[in-house]
Amino acid sequence: MKHINNIGLSLICLFLCLSLCACQSEEDEAINVINEIEGEDSCEIVSSSSYEYDFTSESVEDIVTTVILTYTDDASQVSYFYEWTGDHDVILYNEESEVLAASTYKVPLNMLYYDMINNGELSDTSLLYYSSESYSAYDYISSNYAIGSSIELSTLQYSSIVYSDNTASLILLNNYGVLEAYDEMYQKYAQMSFDDDFYYNNETTALAGYHIIQYLYEHENDYTQLIENMKLATEGEFLQATTDDYEIAHKYGDYGGYTHDYGIVYTDEPYLVGIYTNQVANSSELISEINNVFLNYTLWKQENSSCS
Repeated sequence: MKHINNIGLSLICLFLCLSLCACQSEEDEAINVINEIEGEDSCEIVSSSSYEYDFTSESVEDIVTTVILTYTDDASQVSYFYEWTGDHDVILYNEESEVLAASTYKVPLNMLYYDMINNGELSDTSLLYYSSESYSAYDYISSNYAIGSSIELSTLQYSSIVYSDNTASLILLNNYGVLEAYDEMYQKYAQMSFDDDFYYNNETTALAGYHIIQYLYEHENDYTQLIENMKLATEGEFLQATTDDYEIAHKYGDYGGYTHDYGIVYTDEPYLVGIYTNQVANSSELISEINNVFLNYTLWKQENSSCS
């Protein structure tokens, strides 16, 4: 009987141990769940007090509008796009407003030629003919090459972007075909189509600009030299006047009271931006100031990205 009692006592002890282990396991699981919940709740949006603008109490769109209204009493004179590639947050304003493109058309025009180089149809040493209809005074190409010359493609591409050379760009445009170039670059890079007058008048929209820069960024390995040229363009002006802390690949346009700039700002996770103005005084400063809002907004969003 003593042996049987010992066995019974052992079984009781084993049962109690198993019960304690089960309870502890359930308790540990409950603690883990609580910790997970508390971890989620503890992720608080970082204050924007260390930035120039208060993004916790006012939308970035309202802040930009306030900036615009310090330059003009008509906000419709400005259109813009913004996308942070970290979360693909896209902001568009007056994006379908048609404006004179000025020199911004030179980016997609050059993209067409880089596509031909990548496809083996041309090389960067291919020669393009400089006709009289491509002449524009006071440019690098018109000052250094005679009408009737044949000029290397790489020279034209560099001058077109870095110097915003109108002669170089017209040589590219006329050798491709004016309507053919405009039609293809808008359909291919912007997935948009316009009538012939839109093309002949060299018009654009912020929405078209957004799609072009988005395409450029998403296919940047196909356009490495173009992007490097854009980083050298009008250094320290327009979008680049905002900061020296980050590289900015951009292309401005300025003609007939229309002043624009668009490109890529290389923060840790870059953002795409384009700002278009129509008859706004001190527009280059306005472009820089709007970009400063977007730069601060991007840095603030990056700091808070773990909470999204």
